[in-house]
Amino acid sequence: MKRKTLGFLQKGLVFLAAACLFLSGCRMTGEEPSETTEPYEEVSASTIKAPKYIFLFIGDGMGYSQLQLTADYLGLSETGEKKPNALSFFSFPVTGNLETGNAESFCTDSASAATAIATGTKTKTGVLGLDADGNRLESISEKLKEQKDFRIGMISTVNLNHATPAAFYAHQSSRTLYYEIGGELLASGYDFLAGGTLLETAGKNQSRVSLYALAEQTGYQLAWGFPKNPLPTGAGKVWLTASKTDAKGALPYQLDGCGDFSLANCVKEAIPVLENDQGFFLMVEAGKIDWACEANDARSMIGEIEELDSAVQEAVRFQKQHPEETLILVTGDHETGGLSIGNRENGLKTHLEVLAGQQISFARYEEEFIPQYRKQNMDFSSVQTELVEWFGIGEGGLSLAEEEWEQLKQAYEATLLSTESSRTPLIQAVRDLIAGKAGIGWTTGQHSGEPVPVFALGVGAEKFSGWQDNTDVFRHLADLTGVR
Repeated sequence: MKRKTLGFLQKGLVFLAAACLFLSGCRMTGEEPSETTEPYEEVSASTIKAPKYIFLFIGDGMGYSQLQLTADYLGLSETGEKKPNALSFFSFPVTGNLETGNAESFCTDSASAATAIATGTKTKTGVLGLDADGNRLESISEKLKEQKDFRIGMISTVNLNHATPAAFYAHQSSRTLYYEIGGELLASGYDFLAGGTLLETAGKNQSRVSLYALAEQTGYQLAWGFPKNPLPTGAGKVWLTASKTDAKGALPYQLDGCGDFSLANCVKEAIPVLENDQGFFLMVEAGKIDWACEANDARSMIGEIEELDSAVQEAVRFQKQHPEETLILVTGDHETGGLSIGNRENGLKTHLEVLAGQQISFARYEEEFIPQYRKQNMDFSSVQTELVEWFGIGEGGLSLAEEEWEQLKQAYEATLLSTESSRTPLIQAVRDLIAGKAGIGWTTGQHSGEPVPVFALGVGAEKFSGWQDNTDVFRHLADLTGVR
């Protein structure tokens, strides 16, 4: 029995070692690590204390392939060689793996996935802060505020009453009850909020009291756009809303230019507002990774992951000042798009340089350009010029055969006749051409049931090592902080 057990443990250690090598092995250039990617010191088990400052970064839709493709593209862009360029958190001393299924499916949505992370309990698709039987659950952020008097922050590149941030304060049977979810955000009393505009601020029929008016009544300092001067320490309850948003009220994609209102700047502003003697918990969601992957828009996805990495580096700077008190976690809630590096068309060949020709997101192109084409009934020859400019397709960029141009023309004509505002025939044809020639693939425009990585640095980081369930994130945080 002992011999069998020992063999099993040895195999397990080999598997974990291989997984860690995969997760951290992207830096193969032989270069000296930068300030933000240098090796980190692990906290000795004999000196572990409860973390006083906790950062939880969630890349919505971010799985292994999303991270690897980003590293591959950045390495190719910076050196011209096919060598990955590691993101800063690839060097975190602890890496693990999270299964993501919910209570009724191996393939989850963001509401149930975030609820599992926030509360430690599986629930049904579309449900927030309730278990599968409809019983109320308390999130780690609610418990830390109530039991430990932590200051709490929520940041997202999408709407703050969208599914992922909502799982940390709301308790609703449907993620689409945006007004009710927004009301629970106000009732939470959380101390720092930053993101896109709220959805349905006056209810579905626009007949209810504005959530922003209620926010002012409950003591929030509301600001539209990024503050010109840094916020002071202990500034009270602060709510920053992006003044420049996309059609859905979320921050623009990095590829489209978001200005000063970036994820990294929001984290930088949040820290002095939240820092106090009791401690803080800050959840940061890069929500548009998911949206880009749903659109199968690889280049826009890469920009969002780059920005997430910049935001993580702000937390790392803080951790270096408080190494014995800080815990940083970086993970995803699920994978989106079924992304592959390699496709049937190209076999083993990749040409990621093709992605560099894209200058704007697919979403922005459909929001701004497609309506103009329809209104003016624009000739395809004029559209060709814009495809060259915005996606690098055609002369001076990605060369196409005559039959490929004909496919685009047919897709454009179908777009003029359709009423779709997203995933139009033209953008789908552009997407397929770019992905096919770049050597990447997409199996879905929705979520997949693939596992996601978790990276950990700081006090208690070792708990997040190995193959685990997404509910274990809550359990480990509760154990480390002593909440019930």
